[in-house]
Amino acid sequence: MRLRFLVVLGLLCGSPAEAQSHCLDYEAKDLELRGRLARKVFPGPPNYESIKRGDQPDTIWMLRLDRAICVNRRGEFLAQSRVREVQLIPSEHDVHNLRIYLDRQVLFRGTLRGAEQGWHHLPVVFWAQLRMVDVRIGVWRPPEVELVLPSALSAAPARFACWRFVMIRSQHNAGR
Repeated sequence: MRLRFLVVLGLLCGSPAEAQSHCLDYEAKDLELRGRLARKVFPGPPNYESIKRGDQPDTIWMLRLDRAICVNRRGEFLAQSRVREVQLIPSEHDVHNLRIYLDRQVLFRGTLRGAEQGWHHLPVVFWAQLRMVDVRIGVWRPPEVELVLPSALSAAPARFACWRFVMIRSQHNAGR
């Protein structure tokens, strides 16, 4: 009876390989992670140990994930479980615009790597590009939405200057 119970328990729990099958992989391309954009200050150069003892403050971008993730081991990057925050390395294009999305829900697409430099302060680093921003609860929009007036409106007399409807075109769809 006891042996049968252990076999059933083993079937319910699954194998370690099955448990890690839902984990993400380091260096996989085009992963999408969603969470709240945040900033945090860590000790920086020269020793990366203590701001009080003379290290410069190093402020990083972080993504506080909606759901914890796990990451499989790959090479020198160790497996990680229950990861709730990843250090965000934004694209060169996004780095200047992120401040306006601070503390908002965002969606990034990119590649996970493990911490390998002194300025990597969290064990999982996400090299990514901003894809979507939650502008209202449940309403997602691409970043950098620009308003474009049709040529007929832009040439119209001033009495039409207060029209409420305009066409919206995002940079992501402009090239299509």
